[in-house]
Amino acid sequence: MSFVKRLTGLSIVAILFAAALATDGSETSTRKAISTAINTPATAGAVEVTVTEVEYRSGLGNEFFGSKASDAAVYVCVHYSIKNISDKPLPVISFSGPSQPGNLELISPTGTHYDLDLGASASYATELDSNSKILSDLNPGLTVRDADVFEISREAASKSGWKALIPSDPPVMVPIPAYTGG
Repeated sequence: MSFVKRLTGLSIVAILFAAALATDGSETSTRKAISTAINTPATAGAVEVTVTEVEYRSGLGNEFFGSKASDAAVYVCVHYSIKNISDKPLPVISFSGPSQPGNLELISPTGTHYDLDLGASASYATELDSNSKILSDLNPGLTVRDADVFEISREAASKSGWKALIPSDPPVMVPIPAYTGG
């Protein structure tokens, strides 16, 4: 692997870390969440958001910039797209999308909120065909694709009722399939 690719991976981690520190910890909008399904777009203010895929993995990245799930854990990789449906550029203040107050979350069947695994998300970014915007605006009519990664226990992931929460205004809630691996 070239020095440039390794440097790019490390740059991604640094930017993601800075984005995580920059969030103010405020809660997602108090407006009622929009419910939708995987591959079904939802309009939330100036954006159209779609969770496009959910996959479960034990390891991510490559030999130089990888991550392995803890014992008895699994990575949940949530792929999504965000389209600017407004007539003006939208500033990106978080790597989870335009003008978002925080990052995508997973919500367990019991209501526990899970934050993304920043290191695993950065490792996974080295594998993706992502076109996410971190330091630039999302112009009208454009769509970005990205993914966030969460580490949860296999036992918990095997229960049905998990949801992905996209912190838009209003928030978007997407049911995700339970883990069925070994």
